[in-house]
Amino acid sequence: MRLKNKIITISIIFLFLACPVFAIDKAEKITDREIIESLVEIREGQKSIREDILELKEFDKFIIAELKDNKNELKEYIDSSVNNVNKSIGNIRDLIYIILAGIFGFIGFIIWDRRESIKPLLKCNNKLEKKEKRLEDILKKYALEEPRLAAILKSYGLM
Repeated sequence: MRLKNKIITISIIFLFLACPVFAIDKAEKITDREIIESLVEIREGQKSIREDILELKEFDKFIIAELKDNKNELKEYIDSSVNNVNKSIGNIRDLIYIILAGIFGFIGFIIWDRRESIKPLLKCNNKLEKKEKRLEDILKKYALEEPRLAAILKSYGLM
């Protein structure tokens, strides 16, 4: 029974596959006039597209010219900005040189001022050392005559 069912099923499948398909709609006949009208519409559309393309080409030329002008203006602006920055850097460098010169000048002034302020002290010190030396010589000479003074000077390490 099963074999019989299989054979019947396969036969039905082959039968349907062998039959032509009747689901295709036949196209309506198009007249020459309709074809010509369609061609005219297509040509008008193409003409319109060509005009649009020409307009776009003109617009592109305009845009390219504007971009070139803007490029030149931008280049000039950048060049002037670079020149301004270079001038500013030069001014800053000059300012740094001036500040360094001021610092070195100030250090030189401090050293000079110290030397000048110490000179009177050194003179006074030299005078005092000379007086001390003279007093020490006088005391040593007198200590030769006076033994008590000699003992005192020896106790302080002056003799």
